[in-house]
Amino acid sequence: MTLLLGGARAMLAALPLVLCASAVTAADFNGTIDAPALDWSGFYVGATAGGGMLSATTTDYQAFIMGGVGGDFSQSAEGYLVGGTVGLNLQAGAAVFGIEADLQWSSLAANRSLVAGAIENNAAWDWFGTLRARGGLAVDRAFGYVTAGVAAVDAHYFYGWLTPVSPEYDVAVDSIEYGLTAGAGIEYAVADNLSLKLDYLYVGLPTKQVVEEGGFGDEYDFDFVSSAHVVRAGLNLRFQ
Repeated sequence: MTLLLGGARAMLAALPLVLCASAVTAADFNGTIDAPALDWSGFYVGATAGGGMLSATTTDYQAFIMGGVGGDFSQSAEGYLVGGTVGLNLQAGAAVFGIEADLQWSSLAANRSLVAGAIENNAAWDWFGTLRARGGLAVDRAFGYVTAGVAAVDAHYFYGWLTPVSPEYDVAVDSIEYGLTAGAGIEYAVADNLSLKLDYLYVGLPTKQVVEEGGFGDEYDFDFVSSAHVVRAGLNLRFQ
């Protein structure tokens, strides 16, 4: 999984150079770029599958857990995801712009044991969805793009005793959180209405602030934050 993420990021980082080189090759003697061999305009649906790396940090400001354990606790882990995509493209010359939405079911979860396994610090994303703008350049049957937008995540956080000495001594958060996402990708048409794609997304959530009341009426402050790097392969079917 780590090799997959690293290789995909390197490929996507080199995407602008590849597109520029292809565009120069396609130029005629008058310095104009040949018309793309394919019209990317139209509505499309697709399926995606891939993997990612979830990173999360819990901040315990007042050493809430019995025994005086406090501070920042971070963890990360890899997971898998599968989902679907819908979108719309509009093409003008070699430029392609559009909007895309997707929904992914994931196994992204990061767990950490503290104090000899007695305390757990966990984060998980059961599913996430994004709504993004896409824009890029079509060269021959390839389309390279950048994308950015908003994300919604079914996020779960837990920080507390694995076998609580009292129900007051743990913090659990289960909620839909909203954040931002950005990335890049490349799509290649294997047929006039069928294309394969590979893309990378970064999905980041804002800090979730929680105030918990302790057993003696004291209030304790916590921050939960998480983000993910995601690489996906996909298959799109277009309707023109």
